[in-house]
Amino acid sequence: MARYRAVAEDLKRFLIKGKLLDIGCGTGRLLFLLLREMPQISATGIDVSEEMLSLARGNAQKEGFSERISLLKGTAEELQVFTSDGFDCVLSHASFSGWLAPEIALEEIARILKPDGILYISDWNRSAPAHAFSSLIRRALNEPAHLERIRMGFEAAYSEGEFKDILSKVADKSRDVNSIRHSPAPAYAGVNSSGNPESFALLDFRTEDHWMTGVLRKG
Repeated sequence: MARYRAVAEDLKRFLIKGKLLDIGCGTGRLLFLLLREMPQISATGIDVSEEMLSLARGNAQKEGFSERISLLKGTAEELQVFTSDGFDCVLSHASFSGWLAPEIALEEIARILKPDGILYISDWNRSAPAHAFSSLIRRALNEPAHLERIRMGFEAAYSEGEFKDILSKVADKSRDVNSIRHSPAPAYAGVNSSGNPESFALLDFRTEDHWMTGVLRKG
């Protein structure tokens, strides 16, 4: 919960009101915190797990957020259901390293973001020293399933250099995002539905403990 609060506080620097999309929303805990902290936003969450979404829908009902939130099954690469220029912010917390085709996802995110819209990514840092994970692992020792998720997340994560290079190349409208990956996938095209290159500006990049955060603004 402490990490969710840190993300929420940081996101307030870039988003006050409007429409937010959370990619990999899970049970919705971060989304609900954002809705409480930012009463002028509405939110959509997508996740690959119907089980997680079912829990999120139940939690939304209990929290009284049913009118302000929409929860759908989907992946970062499958955003065709959303209209172009429809969101003020796209958020990914602890899901970016699991995107199977980030080049497609980034193209779609560029399409659905409004001009000046924000892409906010927070993810595991594979380059973090071992001690950065110690407190996280200690808390999970009595929860084997949680410990396994930590292990899988760390193994799939980007290094600090890989993550920063991806953000920089997206900002430069590069077509070679995927050459940075530690697993192969097609090259990022970086064009919108009209065939014109999308423009991103890299606003922020930093590391903290075992996390990395990157923030881009669509031009």
